[in-house]
Amino acid sequence: MFSDLISTISAYVRSLGLILLPTNLKYLMLSGIISLIFYGVALTGIWYGGDYVTDFLTNKISNSTVRAIVDTLSNILSFVGLSLILLVLYKHIILVLTGPFMGLLSANIEKREVGSSNLKEDKFGLGYSFYRGMRIAVRNIIRELFFSLILLVLGVIVPPLAIVTTPLIFLIQAYYAGFASFDYYLERHLDYKNSIQFVRGNRLLAMSNGSVFLALLLIPIVGAFLAPSLSTSAAALALNKKFY
Repeated sequence: MFSDLISTISAYVRSLGLILLPTNLKYLMLSGIISLIFYGVALTGIWYGGDYVTDFLTNKISNSTVRAIVDTLSNILSFVGLSLILLVLYKHIILVLTGPFMGLLSANIEKREVGSSNLKEDKFGLGYSFYRGMRIAVRNIIRELFFSLILLVLGVIVPPLAIVTTPLIFLIQAYYAGFASFDYYLERHLDYKNSIQFVRGNRLLAMSNGSVFLALLLIPIVGAFLAPSLSTSAAALALNKKFY
């Protein structure tokens, strides 16, 4: 995975220059604005949702000691749980909504790297891109939440396991984030089922792409603005090496 991560970081660095090109700048702006809107929605949900859950659990407890313990635990668990759920939903929602733009950005990157004569024609258009993105997102959200919540519960029930479950949750998140970024490229080359098989066969590369995507989200505002277009461009650069 280390070599895949180094290759991915290099692709992200190259992508920063590519998304600023005049032909790609509009896709950066559109995806960035959509991402920032939902990033704000997710942060608001975590902030107020955590308070709501805590108040709901503690309001009926009269014993002050028990109330204080429950208040502390519920604050921690609600923050972690809501952060996990909203992060999963956030990244899939923005990757679906920006899908039509990111598909065009991915095609531009592929065209620039391999030449227009080698570029595979998109036969289905923006409508199909949005439909396929929704189908991939629903599939991945269900699987990602299922595995992530199981690991989260295990880490809470058996605290020492958190040493293992926490990085596993991150890797699951990274895998499905990378999966979404890859599919903007794969939709021009493979059908739905073959795309899933391809990502499974290149899961370390997908994890590497998604890991940088998640790391970008830790950078306030700027990271959320750049993450969709950078991850899409980096995925296109990486996959060009697989298909040409």
